[in-house]
Amino acid sequence: RMQPKSKKYFTQWMYDVWRNKFLFWSVMAGWITMFPILYIPVLNDVVFKHKPITWEWGIVAVEAVLFFIGVEAWKWAKRVFFRRRARKNPQLIPLEQIPELP
Repeated sequence: RMQPKSKKYFTQWMYDVWRNKFLFWSVMAGWITMFPILYIPVLNDVVFKHKPITWEWGIVAVEAVLFFIGVEAWKWAKRVFFRRRARKNPQLIPLEQIPELP
């Protein structure tokens, strides 16, 4: 979590993303304009020279699942690494106890 002391356990990410409004609206605009560019007949054929994707959505879904599995595996490995490191070196200060910079 970006804000470990927050009481909003499940919704804190929304506040963090909304804090950078330019990035939020840039990502939203890119995501929303993708569908008209691909699926409006004259716009995709004549202007952008694209064709609607069909079976390629399967590749998108598989890659999204693989990415999710990879991220979760990385987080698990990182937790295991830091737990073992803390067990071997009990004199190390946990991240939660390091004072935050203003």
